[in-house]
Amino acid sequence: ERFINELNGNNTLIAEYLTDEVLQQLSNEERTFLLQTSVLTKLNSSLCEQITGITNSNEILMKISKANLFLLSIDDKGLWYRYHQLFRDLLFNRLQNNYPEKVICLHKEASLWYEKNNLLDDAIYHSLESDDFDQIGFLINKNGLSLLLRGDINNLKRLISLLPENILKKYPYVCICLGWIDCLTNQLEEVGKYIGFAEKILEKADKFDKVTTTEVNLHIELLKVYYYSLYHKGSHEYFSHCIELL
Repeated sequence: ERFINELNGNNTLIAEYLTDEVLQQLSNEERTFLLQTSVLTKLNSSLCEQITGITNSNEILMKISKANLFLLSIDDKGLWYRYHQLFRDLLFNRLQNNYPEKVICLHKEASLWYEKNNLLDDAIYHSLESDDFDQIGFLINKNGLSLLLRGDINNLKRLISLLPENILKKYPYVCICLGWIDCLTNQLEEVGKYIGFAEKILEKADKFDKVTTTEVNLHIELLKVYYYSLYHKGSHEYFSHCIELL
């Protein structure tokens, strides 16, 4: 690892030679494992199994780790690993060159695993790598209000900024979150637009069940109340009164 750390752009041929040497020591399954998991910035056995379909992923990870094949442990429990960056780059280049059609599928599978395990930023990272903006919209729509309630406004705003407007207009909670962000940061110029987007989405009632429609409507009305209260000199008494009326 110390040696590979000292390699730079002028030593790419040496690094590629080392990669060849590593791969030749492994079985076909293990080589496939290394190439496909190179899409990951960090890896554990469950995640690797999800994206590769290789059921003995944990055994392969253990073997690679014990053989010191540029795999670094990144937690105290020995569950999470990462490849040395140069080694990962070389593996990923080979994956792209030899199996370009696999790259998007692998990223999508990684995003699904991270979503299932409630790791939103990682799920969005892999959706972004596969240009799956619809999945990013889905993830923010599902998790945005939780981020808002935790006060994670800057991160939420950053995530929403990744979305083109045509995706934004598909997801009501994304629009509602944007409205709240602008209200809470006192930038009111476009709040009405976001409320309008959310209401238009609800007009396509066949997309949602009755419970979802009711919940989204309630959130729209709450946002409206707060938004309108800001025009009454920011009166919190007015806001509280409107909440009681709801």
